[in-house]
Amino acid sequence: MIELTLVCHDGHRFNAWFPDSASFEAQNTRGLVSCPHCGSLQVSKGLQSPSVVGGRTRTRSDHPAGQVSSSAPTSGQAAVASPAPQAVAPTAEHIAQMQAFVSNMRRLQAYVQQTFDDVGKEFSDEARKIHYGEAEERGIYGQATGDEIEELLDEGIEIMPLPKLPELDS
Repeated sequence: MIELTLVCHDGHRFNAWFPDSASFEAQNTRGLVSCPHCGSLQVSKGLQSPSVVGGRTRTRSDHPAGQVSSSAPTSGQAAVASPAPQAVAPTAEHIAQMQAFVSNMRRLQAYVQQTFDDVGKEFSDEARKIHYGEAEERGIYGQATGDEIEELLDEGIEIMPLPKLPELDS
């Protein structure tokens, strides 16, 4: 997994996690990456901090820019990666970003529930029928297992899993 710093066309900066850079590119091309601040789909990569792992030792300095320095091990030394970063309390900006994300996801789920057909546990079968022209083309939603989702994606059937969101306090 990699964490990317992203920037929308309005200049909002935010971070997101992806399996790799190619996954970001594929999702961004399909319009699946949006700014949590304004909802813009015009998103690009921002400047990334270098992350050097493997045959070199990595250390983080205390400089404001968070620079990373690396040095090759001398003969007889083993390369050691720096320890995992310690968890830090979320900043007000991160909390606001998460609240915006959850709000956007709630709007998306409400839209899906209002305009798509709920096919329940028949989601995988119905998605295949639509994809292969055996059923009317329409928006659907429902439930699928992890294996079913993987199989659909392997077949080139475009789907978008929706996350389970925290319950609203009443």
